[in-house]
Amino acid sequence: MVVPRGEGRTRQEMRRLSTHNKSGATKQARGFRRDAGVSEQVVWSVLRSLRSQIAFKRQVPLGPYVVDFYCARACLVIELDNDFHDAARDQVRDAFLASLGLEVLRLRTDHVFEGGTDWLDQVSDAVQRKTGVRLVLPG
Repeated sequence: MVVPRGEGRTRQEMRRLSTHNKSGATKQARGFRRDAGVSEQVVWSVLRSLRSQIAFKRQVPLGPYVVDFYCARACLVIELDNDFHDAARDQVRDAFLASLGLEVLRLRTDHVFEGGTDWLDQVSDAVQRKTGVRLVLPG
């Protein structure tokens, strides 16, 4: 599937990027998947339940970075941030991902727990804006 011009990269281009640093980034991503925090497990559980509508992957290497969640169809990256995230480093990372045509949606981990389903509405809105698909949310 080719993504329309200006909407991101083709699958083939993204595949090449995801294997950019195969030895280091892939091992790092596997470690992140294995050692996932509680908030990441909660988000992943919900995103997996939506897979009949849209597919997400977790801990995906893209270039020199490993993103928390990635949806190729929507050209969407979801990052979970806690109090320890470095805002300056996140800006550099976001600029790199934007250069690939990806939108970055940042969610705070405390928002995932305390915000009810507000975070899921944000994800749904981003997916609809990018693909036209309105997600049927669980519950």
